[in-house]
Amino acid sequence: MKALTTAAALALMCAVPIGGASAQTVCKGRAEMVTWLLSAAQGRQQQQVFGLNGAGAVLELYSNGAGRWTAVASMPNGRSCVVDSGEGLTVLKPVIFGEPA
Repeated sequence: MKALTTAAALALMCAVPIGGASAQTVCKGRAEMVTWLLSAAQGRQQQQVFGLNGAGAVLELYSNGAGRWTAVASMPNGRSCVVDSGEGLTVLKPVIFGEPA
């Protein structure tokens, strides 16, 4: 049930327009999405972090080091959709949990 809920949430996020009702959702094949994010028009964003959910989708965060960021959901079928984007990304120092090795 949790995997179904997660998949439904990702599908809904990919269907919701970014930036209001008049904006269009950006979806592309993953390779095309990465090329688009690396373009000068998109601020030459590179992947910073990613995580895999139980349904096999990957949530990726791209940024350009100057604060511009884009969150992308990449589905197992190869389709990637922009979930959200913005400015002012701040990267925190990683927190280490547990005993040192």
